[in-house]
Amino acid sequence: MAIQVSDSFNQLKIERGSKVEYYKYATIKSISPVSDSNNDFAVVVNFITDDKDNPLVLKMKDISNQATWLNTGVGVNVAIEAISDWMHTDNPSTNVTVEGWTAPLGQEPMASSIPVVVASDQSDIGVDINSPIGQLNDALSVSVTISRDQFGEELTTSMFRV
Repeated sequence: MAIQVSDSFNQLKIERGSKVEYYKYATIKSISPVSDSNNDFAVVVNFITDDKDNPLVLKMKDISNQATWLNTGVGVNVAIEAISDWMHTDNPSTNVTVEGWTAPLGQEPMASSIPVVVASDQSDIGVDINSPIGQLNDALSVSVTISRDQFGEELTTSMFRV
């Protein structure tokens, strides 16, 4: 099954078909390359709480969205380097996308609003709000607080309708 691996909101995002998983970087203890007897390569992600007992294994031959992550020794090292870079982002994106709700329609209760705090030392910040199709309601809104300094001083609070 094809897997897509990416960095999303400073989390490791894994997509397997219709299933999406997010892993906070703070929960990751280590990432390492491995290969098997068939010379297939994978990235093994060990977590702080489940160290060695329940690792996340990302087989290079299954990853479809990272062109340089090849099923070779070099490719697996490129993957390790990329994930390591995502874990230690010193220059965050100035664009934030608020995705809405991920559960199928009718299966997840929704609150009337979603608070979002965006903190950045960058000069400009853009916020895009994507609501779930079929769940639009005039009462739904997203409160966005934008801070730009290291002390979290609030500069702007806005209410966006979805």
